[in-house]
Amino acid sequence: MGRRAACLGLLVLVFALAAPATMAAPRSPQAQVVIPPTVTVVSPGCNFEEATGSVAPELGSDNKIYGFNSFLIGFDTLNPCDGRLHWFRADPAAHTVEPSVLVTDQNGLPVRGRILAPPAQDGLSTVALISRINEPGNGVNEAGIVLVKRFPAGNFRTRKLSSFTIVADLPSGSADAAFGSCSGWWASWAEQEAGDEFAPSHIYAAHDLQCGADHLIQNRTRMTRLDRSDRQPSIQVVGLGNAADIVWSRDTGPETGELRIAAATPSANWSPSRVITGTQLRHDSPQLRLKDGQRKVAWNRQSRASVGNLPPGVKLSLNFQSGRPTFALALAGSGTIGLLVSTSDAGHLLFSTNRAGSWLEVDLVPVANQAALGVVDTPGPGVAVHGSTLNTNRTYMVFDA
Repeated sequence: MGRRAACLGLLVLVFALAAPATMAAPRSPQAQVVIPPTVTVVSPGCNFEEATGSVAPELGSDNKIYGFNSFLIGFDTLNPCDGRLHWFRADPAAHTVEPSVLVTDQNGLPVRGRILAPPAQDGLSTVALISRINEPGNGVNEAGIVLVKRFPAGNFRTRKLSSFTIVADLPSGSADAAFGSCSGWWASWAEQEAGDEFAPSHIYAAHDLQCGADHLIQNRTRMTRLDRSDRQPSIQVVGLGNAADIVWSRDTGPETGELRIAAATPSANWSPSRVITGTQLRHDSPQLRLKDGQRKVAWNRQSRASVGNLPPGVKLSLNFQSGRPTFALALAGSGTIGLLVSTSDAGHLLFSTNRAGSWLEVDLVPVANQAALGVVDTPGPGVAVHGSTLNTNRTYMVFDA
């Protein structure tokens, strides 16, 4: 791993790492995979079937790593893996992780649900968008799309944005923290029309911004109204924090689709959306990142992880595409730096980077049962890996100097 860290540079990878017991017997010493020592991040007290959430793609103002995880195995409230959210913080310089914290809302109730996208970081505050699981018999904690925020003082607050729950498609969406002259958050998500599993999905958005003396609130607002399905929105704050861009996937046929982008202002006015890809291929799971004036989009293009630059007013310029089928991707980076993690169809963790003008893809952990969750640049040398394994009882982080 030391040689690999020197090649990959300053980053943090987050993924689900297969346990040694699942590895095939190596054919030669060169083929052997060595898993380095791990530090526990979250131990929920049960063997989970799925972990959602990840680190935020931006470090906190203290150069710490922040994130949320939840663990799913069922909705039985007596089961520790019933979707409880855990918040965690790691120090990439000291190679340590603080004990995780169970998330409890302003009413003293547990927060349970599926984390829909990587959380966002604003200074020392962390926000995440979740599909909340219903608390039986408790109306203030009913299911729906919910914004969760962790404040620097250590308290958490939730805000319900929609009563939407699963029809046929799993909920999708993302949130971003405002910065500059405004503080607060933006959120966007997809809702499928109720009552019909074949009904189309539509994009919704909301925000809560404090811009000087002005408190600007946009409640649940529908953005798209066509009979086609619009899904998987990714939102990013732009400018001084009082505007946002959103990229999403639109189905144009059974096996075709396109990515679209729209811009928003705090007055809840959205520009007409425009196409940023062709429509001949399938385009899924977009992730929008804006840093140092560079707007990047990662997405699955015909089931292959891809990255492109998105200058104003033009279509995506494809810079990189994985050489193998992939899913579950995540994007980070600043300026001309690009960092991408994805999962191959064989269940391997792939890492791709662009630091010298060209992209390099590495089969980072060539064993099965992995799932990429997130990636973030760090200020010091080395690699830190946050991972989990299906049917195990903890997530962990690997630090490599």
